[in-house]
Amino acid sequence: MKNNFALLRRAAVLLALFAFIFHNFSYAQQDNGSSSLLWKVSGKGLKKPSYLYGTYHLVPSGYLPAAGKVMQAFQASSGVIVEIEMDSTSMQKAAMMAYMPSHKLSALISDADYGLLAEELKAQSGYDLQMFEQVQPITLSLMLGMSYSQNAAPWLKEYAGEPLDAFFANEGRKLGKNILALESVEEQMKLLYQTDTPEKQATELVKMVREKNRMQRGSADIANSWQSENIDAMAAVSATMIEEFGGQEAMLTNRNARWMEVLPKQFRKGSQFVAVGALHLTGDDGLIHLLRANRTLRRRRSRSFGCL
Repeated sequence: MKNNFALLRRAAVLLALFAFIFHNFSYAQQDNGSSSLLWKVSGKGLKKPSYLYGTYHLVPSGYLPAAGKVMQAFQASSGVIVEIEMDSTSMQKAAMMAYMPSHKLSALISDADYGLLAEELKAQSGYDLQMFEQVQPITLSLMLGMSYSQNAAPWLKEYAGEPLDAFFANEGRKLGKNILALESVEEQMKLLYQTDTPEKQATELVKMVREKNRMQRGSADIANSWQSENIDAMAAVSATMIEEFGGQEAMLTNRNARWMEVLPKQFRKGSQFVAVGALHLTGDDGLIHLLRANRTLRRRRSRSFGCL
């Protein structure tokens, strides 16, 4: 049990960082504007501009050139806003939320599918499936999804460092910047584990493994679109993948709406560098469109939002 709990804690870290790569696909249509990952926010009542950057959670910090436009915007900002921040307490809570005391994975899927899943998990991670017998199936979906994505985009392995989101928070704190998390780890884990039943999670897990080649192709398209800063292409691929592998409006649209209750207020306090998953930027329900439409950030006779 001790080893299993340690494994759950490790999985919780991964989940908190990458939980929404494959499940927060955008429902909205593509935004009609220049495609970029970095956007400058200015407008009425803002003494200094803020910046919005769309991350890809698997990318290490070594990918960003020190003198590049992203790091220049980061250095120029007095505050850093990220989706979540991890600590030991939140890791423990997340690990416990992954546990399902009333279900066993082997009872949720057929013997044939269990064997297929066991073989795939061993090949991708080296872990035995029995270790996850009472872990919510979406945990395995995320673990396998991350492996598929890394295999589908070999360029990810060329760089070292922390995941971008953690890097911006940690580096910002070292530089004395104010750090704000839009959500707690517990909030994200509730969204992840309490949106679908274990039965539905198990069905989607088996479907993903059976159709992993399609999953990998989609993952490669998303990763490569991010690398080329084409968020419109990311949104288009995501709209297709959601039909194949499922997704929940609560994972993206509702979260963006909640964040919009926070971001304009923070922008008025001073220059902020906002780093969130790139798919949160896209579409009519995305942050780019929502910030453009926000009256408190609009200036007469000029656009208050532009890509860099």
